[in-house]
Amino acid sequence: MTIADVFAEYEDLDIILPRAFYSSCSFNGKGTSLYYYINSVDSHGYDAGLKLDFFDKVRFTNFKKPHPVEKYEPYFDKFTNPCSCSYSEFEQKFILCSSTIAETIDLMAQHWYISTEKFINTILFAGDLLWDAENDAWLGYSLWEGGDFKGTLPLPKRR
Repeated sequence: MTIADVFAEYEDLDIILPRAFYSSCSFNGKGTSLYYYINSVDSHGYDAGLKLDFFDKVRFTNFKKPHPVEKYEPYFDKFTNPCSCSYSEFEQKFILCSSTIAETIDLMAQHWYISTEKFINTILFAGDLLWDAENDAWLGYSLWEGGDFKGTLPLPKRR
């Protein structure tokens, strides 16, 4: 499957399309991550984003705090308060997940000012992009290497 195939698969679903997304190996080398940014701001005034990690579980979050490295603070935020679920819960669209996970997903959707269903569809779409990054070897083309940004810095984030 290609990136275009992933987009085509979700064409009829209610999702928020990304402004940009980047994949990378996790900082500890034991998983993979996808950073998914949209053309909107969240309830804290940050550029709205989602981080999805695949380890032994699926971990995702969209709550952020300022970047601790001063030179990157004007451009990037750090994600915090992750929520984890099993791969089977993820693949079954969170239908079998615990009430705690369901409540967290609802809060994350409210943080983006969208419906829970639309947020779940967006998480699933981002998950398929991450699978594609692993399977089609575009993992690591995110311009991040060892925690340092190697490409051209984006526009400063909005506050």
